[in-house]
Amino acid sequence: MRFIAKLDTVVFVASMISFLLFNLPITDSENIPASWFTVMYYISLAVSSILSSALIIVVLMLYNTIESIIKIIGLGMTDHPLAIDKKKDKVLNKNQAKSLK
Repeated sequence: MRFIAKLDTVVFVASMISFLLFNLPITDSENIPASWFTVMYYISLAVSSILSSALIIVVLMLYNTIESIIKIIGLGMTDHPLAIDKKKDKVLNKNQAKSLK
């Protein structure tokens, strides 16, 4: 869950920074060569596609997380890898404590 939150924050901050940088009034400048606009177009296209794919990844990760939560809590699935069985967890903790002594 923390990884999803960190990735979501990075994508959001990167998208805001790129939005602000690509919306500078470049056309008002007189000293910029014409070839520079082509380079900026392809850079903005690449950054937009990377950020869009990162956003799709975040949405898919959130979907998988919510689906797992629904399976564990709503449907009562106990054999899910994310489900914690309190009885087994207590037994494992006791066994680990004994093995450390």
